[in-house]
Amino acid sequence: MSILKLFKTKLKTMKNIKIFTLLAISAMLLANSCSPPVYHPTMVNVPLFKEAGEINVAANISTSGIEPQLAFAVTDNIGIMANACYNNMSKEGSRDYEIFQMIEFGAGYYKNFLKNGRYEVYGGVGYANKAFHVFNNGSFTTEEVPYTKFFIQPSIGITTQFADAAFSPRFVLANIEDTNYTYGVMYVEPAFTVKLGYKYIKFIAQVGASLRFQQHDYSVNNRAHQPLILGFGLQANLNRNWE
Repeated sequence: MSILKLFKTKLKTMKNIKIFTLLAISAMLLANSCSPPVYHPTMVNVPLFKEAGEINVAANISTSGIEPQLAFAVTDNIGIMANACYNNMSKEGSRDYEIFQMIEFGAGYYKNFLKNGRYEVYGGVGYANKAFHVFNNGSFTTEEVPYTKFFIQPSIGITTQFADAAFSPRFVLANIEDTNYTYGVMYVEPAFTVKLGYKYIKFIAQVGASLRFQQHDYSVNNRAHQPLILGFGLQANLNRNWE
């Protein structure tokens, strides 16, 4: 590839990253202006491994918060992952604030097809907590709503030296403990992921939706969930053989 062509590719990549950055910031502002959600859909970790020994490390920011992601290819077909999320959300014109924290672990199977095709299926479990801190009469009161989540996420995509793309329809069961009442809610979360860069370092952009599988009585405390997945970040892919 010529130097001029590579320079144009980098300019185009930076332009796309700026667009996704503006979209993510706008989505965060919109999400915080609506009814405070209990369930936050985090970004889908899509490693698209090729072979054993690969390591993916990513740092992301999304509509749910700051999201570090880690994945490791244990064998030529088995991978493991760990994901986390943190967000401290304050309300404009108020001393009230909310803190969201999540950690999850998963394992799964991946397979190559054709030259650059990949498909993979990961499943796992996570724990999250949403804490509402309300300032009233000179002091804060805190209400915590924890939940355990179980997920399965098939993905299909392609990966090259310059760009990756994947579609991942994730399925989630969240057992939410809200005001001494535990209920399970199922979500389907289709997401599209694009990675742009060169070989070992790529920018990530992901957009998706979080849709309830079934209706549920959310009259308890008028709880809501965040319906949008939008995020971007930077990924380092280590130990991949590009030959």
